Amino acid sequence: MLSEINAQVVDHGDRVAYMFLKTAQYRGITDNNYLRNMALACVAHDIGAYKTEKFISLLNFDVTRTEEHCIYGYLFMKYFSPLKDFAEVLMYHHSFYDEKSKHNSKYFDDGVLIHLIDRIDIFSLGHNDEEVTKQITLAKGKNFNPKDVDDFIKANEKFHILDHFF
Repeated sequence: MLSEINAQVVDHGDRVAYMFLKTAQYRGITDNNYLRNMALACVAHDIGAYKTEKFISLLNFDVTRTEEHCIYGYLFMKYFSPLKDFAEVLMYHHSFYDEKSKHNSKYFDDGVLIHLIDRIDIFSLGHNDEEVTKQITLAKGKNFNPKDVDDFIKANEKFHILDHFF
């Protein structure tokens, strides 16, 4: 269904899901239910953008006005997908790590991880691994969870994640 709407969104979602799964593999996560739910959330994380904005605007590294498409994505996943119990993760997929104290959700950390990987995918277009590492390290602790940043960098070193796409 997604590819009928916009193949570019599907490709982006597939890359985000792959990067998430490789990061989870590096972390030693083996909970298949969690991995499946997160991979599907990664694939569909920008589904709400169809209702609110042109997807092309999400291709900038610094994105503003993301709340609406996060809400629409959450609603879509909650009411039109088998992931209704996991839909809340999409509410936070553009949230900043330093906002954690404002949210009381068990899905916040997963949303922030999707945010990191989403931004890595976007920034990787036209930048090498060293530039990507520098960019996400600069935002560590504010935009992104420091552990997520460190684990992605180590996973990329181990699995050459970004080499598979760019």
